[in-house]
Amino acid sequence: MSTRITEEQLTADLTQVAQSHSVAGRLTSNKYREHGSYSVQAVITRWGSWREACVALGLKTSPKGRKKGKATKKIKTAAADLAIEGGDHVDVGC
Repeated sequence: MSTRITEEQLTADLTQVAQSHSVAGRLTSNKYREHGSYSVQAVITRWGSWREACVALGLKTSPKGRKKGKATKKIKTAAADLAIEGGDHVDVGC
């Protein structure tokens, strides 16, 4: 039997972790995963996204979330090239 986590419990835990472990006013999901009492999925389920949870708590957020670097682009290009060479369709994501 699971116990329902209240919004107050999540808010208090997020606030405590943010005060102790935020970097430049930002709390990452990885930091919360390391130091929080609840799952990141519980936070996302309650607020709809990690970003929306941070906004609700008044924390700084990144303008567009994660930045995709050159390595990500190279991997997608290589996967697409392999798909063309092999004749298979490969979905390389967003």
